[in-house]
Amino acid sequence: MEVKVFTVTEFSNLVKVTIEERKELETICVKGEVSNFKLNTSGHLYFTLKDESATVKCIMFKNYALKNNIDIKDGDKIFVLRKNNSIWWTDGYYQIQAVAIKKDGVRRATWKIWKIKSTA
Repeated sequence: MEVKVFTVTEFSNLVKVTIEERKELETICVKGEVSNFKLNTSGHLYFTLKDESATVKCIMFKNYALKNNIDIKDGDKIFVLRKNNSIWWTDGYYQIQAVAIKKDGVRRATWKIWKIKSTA
């Protein structure tokens, strides 16, 4: 069996494309706890989403943060909505580009409305 050799960039691009092209991953919601929250001077939000076993870096660009009236802090339990074409990688780290954030405890009845608003 021949083993394919990838550069780090080629491998990172392969992972990115694989995630972004899978239809079942087009719109997903990830639940976790906020840590390392930072509001950048640009207005972008940077934070880590974690649970007991894993972490993922997240970014929410200013336009989405303003549209969603985001008020989160370290320790908050949240849901992050990711839409297609929203995986960003740099320096070997992957980030979810969040288009909407809701704090845990939001009634399920509001999810459909939330999903519609986040796509507008």
